[in-house]
Amino acid sequence: MRTEESIHNKLILDLVNKKEAEGYKVWADHISHPNGMPSEYEGYVPDMIFYKDGNYECCEAETTQTLDTEHTKNQWRTFSSRKGVDFSVIVPKESYEDARRLAILWGINVKTVWYMGV
Repeated sequence: MRTEESIHNKLILDLVNKKEAEGYKVWADHISHPNGMPSEYEGYVPDMIFYKDGNYECCEAETTQTLDTEHTKNQWRTFSSRKGVDFSVIVPKESYEDARRLAILWGINVKTVWYMGV
């Protein structure tokens, strides 16, 4: 059985690999990425930042356990309000609908809800 931390890190690693294969420059927390981790923004460090063709995207990885928490809601609000930076989320496949529902409930503009089987 996987731990929440290992699920979280697998989500990050899978999306980082996908984005790098698409030509994005990546900064990622938790996985000792060679480019280092993203910079702190208003008290929070995003899990990932992607950059390509002048566009930045901030992404948070959430597990089923971390999805519906006050901390997550505060992070999502902070990152989604960042001017000139798109905000996305990656979750385990079984949490996809919950992530979409929470974004709407919390009034948060999420460009993409990614999901991966873990």
